[in-house]
Amino acid sequence: MPTNLTRLRASARAARVPASDTAALQLATRLAQLLDDYATKGEDEVQVYKLLGPLYLRTLTSMGLTRDGRGVGDTEGSAGGASHDVARRDQLRERRERRAGAGA
Repeated sequence: MPTNLTRLRASARAARVPASDTAALQLATRLAQLLDDYATKGEDEVQVYKLLGPLYLRTLTSMGLTRDGRGVGDTEGSAGGASHDVARRDQLRERRERRAGAGA
């Protein structure tokens, strides 16, 4: 069975996560490792996911690695799917990249 870390790496490669999201990707990687580690140590998986799951999901969403993060949502209506505007997110990302490039 694939681990959270394996799935994250595959998703990040497929989505071509930009360099500007390196910190978010590092956070997501660490959270995936923690989720996997706790599962293998026999910790209460439900409690671990309750604690780390929301942060992990928000991090994935911020990088566009979830349907909501891509502004797709699901056909039955998802929590926040309609509120994500892909074009706006892309504009903000481009602006952030320009600022980062100007400061270098």
